[in-house]
Amino acid sequence: MPNAHCPGVDCRSLGFDGTLVFEPQLGALPGFRSERASLAKLRRNLALRVLSPRLKIYDYTTARNLMAQRQRDFPVHPCILVGWDNTPRRGHNGIVLVNSTPDRFEAALREAVTSIADKPPEHRLVFLNAWNEWAEGNHLEPDQKYGRAYLDAISTVTKAR
Repeated sequence: MPNAHCPGVDCRSLGFDGTLVFEPQLGALPGFRSERASLAKLRRNLALRVLSPRLKIYDYTTARNLMAQRQRDFPVHPCILVGWDNTPRRGHNGIVLVNSTPDRFEAALREAVTSIADKPPEHRLVFLNAWNEWAEGNHLEPDQKYGRAYLDAISTVTKAR
């Protein structure tokens, strides 16, 4: 099952059972430009980084709700992200999701699990985007702020099933 990088693609046409709705879908957020990669975009981003940096800050729950608004008429598999902060890589041109907490993550995960509860067992898939990307603020490892709380949230949701 590919991540089509385009949440509107029905991957069944490619021979797959469904489409992964990968988070974050930053293009769903207000003020985020969705452009193809190009030399002009690279030049602009480099110039912006130096001349007029624009940090974009969004609330975790609000951003997730905006990302989930698109209705699809084909099978999808939800994905939940832990958090996002790519300022270590992008500086003042970064995107930050604030107010990500273990409780909010647990609520999002519970919602995703509930959304697939009526599907056949082989289609009950929920993906977690937490590649331990410390440079993107998207990690699912114990940390100094919350300890094991994100891992415990997963345990709580999966044990409830």
